[in-house]
Amino acid sequence: MHPSTDAAALSVVVDAIRASARHTLPTRIEPSHRIVDDLGYDSLGIVNLSVALEERIGRPILLDGWIGGAASPSALTVGSLAQWIADAISDEDRGAAVGAL
Repeated sequence: MHPSTDAAALSVVVDAIRASARHTLPTRIEPSHRIVDDLGYDSLGIVNLSVALEERIGRPILLDGWIGGAASPSALTVGSLAQWIADAISDEDRGAAVGAL
């Protein structure tokens, strides 16, 4: 699966969150939900989330860039992760296309 739109990336992220959560989640996961504060993720949970994303996208997903770009753990939201995933996939696809030329 290659999320090419923000909506597709958001869907992949929400699915991965549901698959990797160790706590009860809200019925509806919103882009504004904070991964740590609202959804209860800790460092192990983030690792599990990364694995769940890799399984859905079909390529390694290292979340260091997303985490490092946040001002604090509270800034790590579902929406920011979806945007980061969409940008990362888009950048990789552009790089592959340039490499093929």
